[in-house]
Amino acid sequence: MAGPPAVPDRPPRTLPSGLIATAAVAPFLIFATVYLSAAGHGFIKDDYAWILQSRVRDAADLWTVLRTDNGFYRPVVSLTFTIDEWLFGVHPLGYGITNVALALLCGVSIASLARALGLSRGAAWLAAALWLLNLQGIRMAVLWTSGRTALLLTLAATAAATALVRGRFAMAVVWVIVALFSKEEAVLLPAILLGWLMVLARERTSGRRIGIGAWIIGAGVAEGLYFLARSSTAASTPWSAPWYYQPTFDLGVVLENIASYADRVATVPLAVTLLAAVVLGVARPLGGRDMRALLVCGAIWLVGGFGATIFLPVRSDLYACFPSVAVCLVAAAMCGRLWEASTDARRARSLVGALMLVGLMTPVYLARTERWSSLAEFGDATLSDLTRLAAPLPAGATVVIEDDLSTRVNLSTAFGTLLGDAYVLAAGRNLNFWVEPAMGGADLAGMKAPCDTCVDLKLKVSGGRLEPSERK
Repeated sequence: MAGPPAVPDRPPRTLPSGLIATAAVAPFLIFATVYLSAAGHGFIKDDYAWILQSRVRDAADLWTVLRTDNGFYRPVVSLTFTIDEWLFGVHPLGYGITNVALALLCGVSIASLARALGLSRGAAWLAAALWLLNLQGIRMAVLWTSGRTALLLTLAATAAATALVRGRFAMAVVWVIVALFSKEEAVLLPAILLGWLMVLARERTSGRRIGIGAWIIGAGVAEGLYFLARSSTAASTPWSAPWYYQPTFDLGVVLENIASYADRVATVPLAVTLLAAVVLGVARPLGGRDMRALLVCGAIWLVGGFGATIFLPVRSDLYACFPSVAVCLVAAAMCGRLWEASTDARRARSLVGALMLVGLMTPVYLARTERWSSLAEFGDATLSDLTRLAAPLPAGATVVIEDDLSTRVNLSTAFGTLLGDAYVLAAGRNLNFWVEPAMGGADLAGMKAPCDTCVDLKLKVSGGRLEPSERK
């Protein structure tokens, strides 16, 4: 697909080169500054189980990791935890830096996809910036170590799409396999890319292309390998998963999901496009055959990206990361057309305005990281206190902890039912834990309250720290 009329790769000579370079680099510097300062403060919930289950000391361990599930089957994610554990041990900072690096790689991959679709260099990097600086979705994917599932899916899916658009069949299939083994939403990726092929076949008359029949066979093999490998595990299916992961066709739930996800994927790109139209001016229609083709491809990506999650009772920012790529590409293409038709004076004002906007939004991005960094810091402090207070106990002793549910940051939100795994990771030995009030899901995890005479240590959360409980 030739793509929307592109912004010249070399900016107009009348615009200061320093202004252009600053405007191009600023979004990525802001992203790195915000998230490098907030990432890696500690682990949260599923992180502990991922690390423990992904430890590899020999070839047998590696084979176990590839065949292990934690309710989900995501061996590529497990392998990234394996590598992090080799490099950083159990120090969370390294894991956080890995997530930031994966997010930046997603940005590079989105820009590469935009270029393959015919967008100019400036529009391509705008698409990446819109995705990285989305107010929703990205922060959870970066600041929650386990959120890298969405980052790996987005990276692999956009790399597969880029390879497909450029006519690289083998590479596209390989990236589809990586996506499938990263997150369940990828099961619809082959169908999404099939739709893209059909659109591109009508738009392209020359260049390297992948045949529709060849893609159906190649993508079918990839899907078959995935389902064959998954079937050898006890990973959940839509019928065996907990109720909140089972699809529902309740119209109210689905409509609420649609409204919520529309906000998460479209608010920032739409706002930027409208601001660009005001500053750059709309000198001619934004339509055209190439733009219509891009809109169709974007719609296919958006619908397919939400196809596996829109019917779930539970909503998550992570579910918006992969589909939001489509909205960012379309918004960047429209901004590119506005730029091309504008004057140098308006272009200069738009760059200055963009720098001011990013600067003004930086405190907002910093403030929005607090939700996850505070949870991580609480978990890290709790494990430090627990390791110290429980040190005299023998392995297998029972500890009861009274939680403080008056605040959002508590044992339930920081650990879920994985406090035992967290302690194993921190102290290298097993203790039995019970949290009062009982955590949600404790029964599903097989946890039962101990008898009073079985308790070896009683603790309580007070002021965000653990201390001995005086309750009898």
